Amino acid sequence: MAIRMNPEDRKAQILEAALKVAREIGDYKVTRELVAKEAGVAPGLVSRYFSDMATLQDEIVIQAAKNRDIRIITVGLLDRHPCRARDCG
Repeated sequence: MAIRMNPEDRKAQILEAALKVAREIGDYKVTRELVAKEAGVAPGLVSRYFSDMATLQDEIVIQAAKNRDIRIITVGLLDRHPCRARDCG
């Protein structure tokens, strides 16, 4: 069960969990369930702070750019590269 936190701290906790997941698998593969598991909260709580996955993914990219998180930026760029999408050899 999640500990009650003030809203700003809880949102920051969830975002940090999302960033950790994104570093591992890429920002576009992040799911509500994976973030919730990493943060130790229910998936509904993720939805409470980030209304949809597009909003959360946007925030991941914004934070990655602000923090110069090369891992998230690189994985995101590689996964979105057109050649990768077509399985170019």
